[in-house]
Amino acid sequence: MQLLRNVGNAGRQQPLDGTYLHQMNGTLETFRIVRQGQGDNVREKRTSLDGPTREVVRKGRELTCFAPDKRALMACKISAMRLFPALLPDDLEDVNRSYVLKRTGYDRVAQRDCQWLDLQPRDATRYTMRMCIDPSTYLPLKVMTLSPRGD
Repeated sequence: MQLLRNVGNAGRQQPLDGTYLHQMNGTLETFRIVRQGQGDNVREKRTSLDGPTREVVRKGRELTCFAPDKRALMACKISAMRLFPALLPDDLEDVNRSYVLKRTGYDRVAQRDCQWLDLQPRDATRYTMRMCIDPSTYLPLKVMTLSPRGD
């Protein structure tokens, strides 16, 4: 559980400046992220580099989406629901009740070594989450969500 707490904290609080890819339902998007500060003073900006033009800005716990039209604004709000790399909830007790944590090997992502952690559901209605975690920063470098069929 301490490892998951470290991953959750790194995903929400660690300063970042970079680019990441988000793939969902056959759509691949590129985002630029810049994050500074700690705790309630975190300031973060995500800008889409392709697809609908939009920005997600976070100041502490306040999240604001900017987009040129209703369709892009809806896409912005959907992308803001689960902001990579902060994919774990603050309260991990439900995760502990619903999933089993397994270390499943080592890999290399973005020229950095990482360890695969699988959150495997305790029932057939949930999805498996696979995360490749940087061992020095606890930051998830790659995350995959798999359906019960492994899709």
